[in-house]
Amino acid sequence: MLEPPEPRLVITQTQSSWSCLPHPATVRWFVGWFGGFGVFGVVVFSCGIWFSFSGTLLLGVSVAAISCGGALFGIMGYMVHEAWRERKTPLVADAQQGILSFGPKELCRLDEISAIVPQENDGTEEPSFSLVVHLKDGRTIDLPSWFIVLPHGEALSVCASFSQFVGRT
Repeated sequence: MLEPPEPRLVITQTQSSWSCLPHPATVRWFVGWFGGFGVFGVVVFSCGIWFSFSGTLLLGVSVAAISCGGALFGIMGYMVHEAWRERKTPLVADAQQGILSFGPKELCRLDEISAIVPQENDGTEEPSFSLVVHLKDGRTIDLPSWFIVLPHGEALSVCASFSQFVGRT
């Protein structure tokens, strides 16, 4: 249960648009894990407060627990917020307008794209892949959040689906 459920992304395609969203089960998985670690941060923070008022000589432990617990809660709270906020923010290729966008942000024009490819992430235990858009002028665009930790098979599937759509527009 340490890996999010697959498929992690849901692709929707019509004649004039291609869109990709995180799967609802993936969102629940991220919110659950990050939320659980955030609650653990609150517990560590609370233990630090208790140690500081208990009259023991564990002042160093209490300061460390307060600092680490507060930081853990803050970081995990931010990650839960981002996962929840972006759960309905699609990556969209719109053939009518000719743009690739993530939510309201336009990333590039479709006619500028030469390829979308999976790129292996460094420093991960299990092989995971990010999706990177290569433009004809040599620049690259890293796709946001949900598209950064995909298993190889799903990354290839998303790339193939996107390439097929862009190839016919």
